[in-house]
Amino acid sequence: GNYALSATTATATADITAKALTVSGVSALNKVYDGTRVASLTGGTLSGAIAGDVVGLNSVTASFADKNVGAAKPVTISGGSLSGADAANYTLSSASAAVTADITPKQVSVSGLTALNKIYDGTNSASISGGSVVGSVAGDSVAVSVASGVFADKNVGTAKLVTLNGVSLSGSDAANYSLTATGNTVSANITPKALTVGAVSASNKVYDGTTTAFISGGALSGVITGDSVVLGSLTGSFLDKNVGNVKTVVLNGLALGGGDAGNYSLNPGSVTANASITPRPLVVSTLVAADKVYDGTTAATLSGGTLSGAVPGDSIAMTATVGNFSDKNVGTAKTVNVSGLSLIGADVGNYSLTLGNVSATASITPRPLVVSGITAANKVYDGKTDATLVTTGAVLTGLIAGDAVSTSEIKAAFADKNVGTDKKVVLTGLALTGNDASNYAYNGESVTTANIAVLPQANWVGGGSSGAWSDPKNWDAVPDGANVLAVNIPASAANVTLDSSVGSVSLQNLTSGGSLSVVGGSLQVSGGVTTAGYNQTGGAVSGAGAFKVTGSFSQTAGTLAAGSVEVVQAAGDILVGNITSPTVSLTAQNGAIRESGSIQGGTALVTKSTSGTFLNSPGNRLSSFTAENLGTGNIELVNTGVLTTAGINNTGGNITVVNTGGVTSLDTALITASSPGSKVSLTANSPLTIGALGVQAGGDIELVATNLTSAGNITLNGPIESKAGSVALTAASNLTQNSSVLAPLGVRAAAGGTLTLGPTATSGYQPVSYEVNSVPVVPPRAPTSTSAASDLVVALMTTALDSAGDRTVVPLESLVAKDKEKDRDLSKELIVSEGQVCRP
Repeated sequence: GNYALSATTATATADITAKALTVSGVSALNKVYDGTRVASLTGGTLSGAIAGDVVGLNSVTASFADKNVGAAKPVTISGGSLSGADAANYTLSSASAAVTADITPKQVSVSGLTALNKIYDGTNSASISGGSVVGSVAGDSVAVSVASGVFADKNVGTAKLVTLNGVSLSGSDAANYSLTATGNTVSANITPKALTVGAVSASNKVYDGTTTAFISGGALSGVITGDSVVLGSLTGSFLDKNVGNVKTVVLNGLALGGGDAGNYSLNPGSVTANASITPRPLVVSTLVAADKVYDGTTAATLSGGTLSGAVPGDSIAMTATVGNFSDKNVGTAKTVNVSGLSLIGADVGNYSLTLGNVSATASITPRPLVVSGITAANKVYDGKTDATLVTTGAVLTGLIAGDAVSTSEIKAAFADKNVGTDKKVVLTGLALTGNDASNYAYNGESVTTANIAVLPQANWVGGGSSGAWSDPKNWDAVPDGANVLAVNIPASAANVTLDSSVGSVSLQNLTSGGSLSVVGGSLQVSGGVTTAGYNQTGGAVSGAGAFKVTGSFSQTAGTLAAGSVEVVQAAGDILVGNITSPTVSLTAQNGAIRESGSIQGGTALVTKSTSGTFLNSPGNRLSSFTAENLGTGNIELVNTGVLTTAGINNTGGNITVVNTGGVTSLDTALITASSPGSKVSLTANSPLTIGALGVQAGGDIELVATNLTSAGNITLNGPIESKAGSVALTAASNLTQNSSVLAPLGVRAAAGGTLTLGPTATSGYQPVSYEVNSVPVVPPRAPTSTSAASDLVVALMTTALDSAGDRTVVPLESLVAKDKEKDRDLSKELIVSEGQVCRP
């Protein structure tokens, strides 16, 4: 406060310096390689200017450190100045800034790449040439390179696809470029590799009628190792087919084969070779000399003489040949010399025949002489061929003129032993003498004829070691063939056996007091056969007369056919095999009758037995059947055909008949099985008719008619009575009843067609059941009195209160009328009419 300024203003000097501005927010732009360092900037703001001042930034320059491609490359900013009204008050502190940018590769393409054609070398490699870079910067060092080229396969072909592998850029500037997507395939040709054929030779050959030549050699040269190539179809041919030396052979048809043949070619043209064709040797085959009968000469007849080995179609033949035996005499395998062999024909020059003479063998057989002027006597059959000469003035016919031959002893024999007229008599034992005797033989030619008459009877003498019919020691003359009319065998002949060695024997009659066994062969007897014993295990016996056996009979095999067969056997079973006869009678006095075969021929069979008759062969063909069995055992028959029963009586067993065809019992024939409990079963596979005497049995009775062969009808014209059993009637078709049907254990009848009841039809006892087509119908009426069947009726009279142990069986007729009435009063519901059975 103590001071005061003398003046309030003063002057002084000072500097106002320019304010420094900075640039911020500048960035460099990425670019594609263009061969320069030039960089482009974007953005850039001045920082530090006084608000309201007018100041701006002029253009600046930027450049990369180098021209090459790279990422985040530094960019240098240079140059630049300020502008505007207030620019003088400011300075630009720095125009450079640390920025970066990328230079990316320039896309270029390749053109002008080609694959070179090549000759097949077994590989798929390809050579590549050409190629330039399109789009590179002028002056840059950049080029295209290819790592490899590969054909699609190794094989020959045109415009084959070649794949380019490893296409890339090279050169000092190559890193600044990248290839655009471009095709990596081109095409080129692989041409066949030419092969050569090595030395070829042709083989000599024997003439074969063709020009074909056999080739060898011809190795292929130039085939790449590992390839499958062969020389195929290499053929050769002579200029003609004929024999010749060093003949030209033309090779043709050169071709390659194998899996790789298509990759090769053969040098064009043909190759020739030389070879010879030599004559073809021929063999004379089947040249034979014929045997001949001695004729006093050496001439031999030749046949055959075929040339073997000639080519078919060639004109070649053999000239005529001449043959001669070494001498004229009889002999076997005698040498025959052959001469005059040579070849002729248009093709003779192509053949050779090494032998001019060959030999053969043949026999000269004795010349047969015919003897005449001899007579033989007739004889009766004696089983021998012996002949007796009446005259012996022999005359030789057939001698060669000039030969010295005469005869000695002469014997004669019939040609065979059998009966006949004008039979040939053969000379035997004829001896020839003289210098030429060895060249002749008596050939057994008949010189006369004589008769052998039939022997009336041959007798068994039993001189042989066995009972064989064929042993001549057992007969005064063996009866074989048709040489004997009759045979007599005494009772002392324990067993005479006819076997197949005898063959076929034909007789009129045969009588044997012993036993005859037939095991084979054939025996035909037109008359009759009577024998004490007969056993047949084979062979065939036949005849139109009676066949009688009075002792024992057994037939297990073979066949027997006769006008009638009668067997009466005292002991043991009768065994029947295959018998064909219209009438057969079999009696087993102490045994049974059995079958091993069948009885045929529409036979009327009568049997008697004591232990049963069992004829169950399906081959039986009987027309009628009469049977009686007097002891235990059944009567059984299986048969085919219409059968008539002329009485069947069994006192000790059942009766069973099964017939394929109709069965009819005669009105005069009773069928009865009289033993208590014995059954009767008759089955006809067609109509069944019971005659007036009916059927009786101690046990059950079963009658069945099926419609297998015709209508299954049952007709009852006689009583059907069971003493203590039941009766069952089954008709597949109609049932006609004209008689009584009685059975203590009931009657059951069924018809598949109609039921016809005659005026005398009755049915007795209970239960009684009749059905037609499975529908119950009213049965026939009951008998009107007890007397008609009093011996069959048993009354079981009891009351409902009786215990089973108290029941008694009382014949109805033994009860007085009062007792009957009493029992009826006690239990009326249990009483039935007289003549029937009362059951609790």
